[in-house]
Amino acid sequence: MFNFEGGRSEFLENEPFEYSPSPEVINEEEDNLGEMIRLEKNEVKEKFADMVDYVGRRYESPDSTLSQSEEQLKAFKEHNEQILDKCIEQGIKRGLNEDELAKLEVSAILHDLSKGDTPPKWAAGIGNFTLVYHGESAAEEIGSNEKLQQLLKDELGEDDLEDKVAHIQRAIRSHMGPHPGFMSDVLGMVNEELKEKGLDQIEHSRPKEGDQVAEVLLAADMYSLASSKGIRKVMAIRSAVPFFKQQDKDLSTEYAEIGIELNPGEAAILSAFDSAYAARDMIQNNDDKEWIQSTIDKSVESKYRYNPLDDGDRRISGHVPEGCDRRQTGIMVSIEEAQQKRKQFEDAKKSREALEKIQEIV
Repeated sequence: MFNFEGGRSEFLENEPFEYSPSPEVINEEEDNLGEMIRLEKNEVKEKFADMVDYVGRRYESPDSTLSQSEEQLKAFKEHNEQILDKCIEQGIKRGLNEDELAKLEVSAILHDLSKGDTPPKWAAGIGNFTLVYHGESAAEEIGSNEKLQQLLKDELGEDDLEDKVAHIQRAIRSHMGPHPGFMSDVLGMVNEELKEKGLDQIEHSRPKEGDQVAEVLLAADMYSLASSKGIRKVMAIRSAVPFFKQQDKDLSTEYAEIGIELNPGEAAILSAFDSAYAARDMIQNNDDKEWIQSTIDKSVESKYRYNPLDDGDRRISGHVPEGCDRRQTGIMVSIEEAQQKRKQFEDAKKSREALEKIQEIV
C-alpha cells in the first residue's frame, strides 16, 4: 500500500499487500484449467490406447477371475477409467510437470493390472491373496514383462526410462496405502497364512512425503472407492466372491437372531461404505480428505442394486434368462436404510448386554 499524505507517495512496509482476484478472473482461470484437463484427457486416450487395451484384454482373459463375472469385469474397467480421469484432473490442478503427469497417467492405467490374476504357486490356497498383493505383483510385472517394457518405451521415451519405471512402480506399490478397517483385516488374515507357511508378510505402505505422483494415485483410488461407481464395484465383488458372500450372509443371520431383517445386499452396502469412510480417514492431505468426503455425500444419495451369484446362476457367464432384463434382476438397497438397521442392531445388542449383566447380579 502507498501513503499519499503530504503530496508524496510512501510505501508502508508493515502493511501486507493482499490481492483478491475478481470473479471474472477466477472464472477465466477455472475455464482455462478445465480446457487443459479436457485436452489432456483426449490426448491420453490416443497416446496410451495400446496400454489401456492391454489391461482390458488381460481382464477379459479366460484365466482372469474378473472375466467370470460380468458385473466385476464392467466395474473394474469403469474403475480404471475413473482413476485415470481423476489423476489427470488432480495432477493438472497440482501443477505436475509433463514428465510427472505422464508417469501418473501410466501408474493409473496399470495400478490394478494383476487384480484378476490367480495367486502364484507359492501362495496357492491363501484366500484373498491377490486382493492384498496386486499392487506389488503389478509393480514387479512392469519391471519384467517385455510387452509392457516396449509399451513404456514407446510411450514414455527412452530418456531416463529406468528411473521413470522405478517411480511408476513405487506409486503402484503404495496405491492402497495403510488402509484401515476392512482391508486391514483382510491383510492381517493373509499375513497370518503367509507366516504359517514361513513366507514374508505383505505391507501396505504410505507414499513417501513429497511424491506427488504416488500421493495423487492414492487419493484418486480412495476417491474411486468412495464414489457411487466404487460402491457398486465393492458390491459386485461381494456378490460374486464366495468368501465375502458368506460374510454378508453371516451378518444377516446375526441380525435375524435379534429380530432385525438385514438382507445380504444391505450387509454388502454397509461394508462398501465402511471402506469409503476408512479411505477418507486414511488420507492425510486435508484438501484430498474434503474431496473424498464430498464424494461420499453424493454416494449416500444413490440407490444400489445387489445381484448375488448363487451356485448354478448362469449370470456368471453373462447369460440372462430369456425375457429377463438384467437391470431388473437382484434387489435395490439403500445405505441410509441399512445404517438405520445397524443402529437398531447396535442398540438392541447394548440393551441385551445390559440385561444380561443385571441378571448376573440378581
